[in-house]
Amino acid sequence: MKSLGHVELLYNEKTGRLYTKQVKFTHIEIHSLPRFVYEKLYGKVPKGMEIHHINLNPLDNNPSNLIAIPSKYHSLIHRALRSLEVKYYLTSELKKEMIKYERKQQKRFKLNLPMIRM
Repeated sequence: MKSLGHVELLYNEKTGRLYTKQVKFTHIEIHSLPRFVYEKLYGKVPKGMEIHHINLNPLDNNPSNLIAIPSKYHSLIHRALRSLEVKYYLTSELKKEMIKYERKQQKRFKLNLPMIRM
């Protein structure tokens, strides 16, 4: 197995992602941690491919959770997931608003009932 050389772990506060900085003889390489892990085990990521977390947890960089997929499909997967998250959020917010509306209507209905004495 090849020596990894000098490798530093970097954290990007804006994105919350981890990167590796590998100092080589002639240059410095910076890669995302998932790409680094994948390449150390399986070799270079083919051109036009990206590393995807199978379980969708970006913190789980276990090699069994990483797969190289075409960039086009990777962006489609995440776009669809964002769309589902937005739909779920909107649906849950809409339900909350409907419940509030129904409660207001019930209060109005109760307040508008005439008092009947028997």
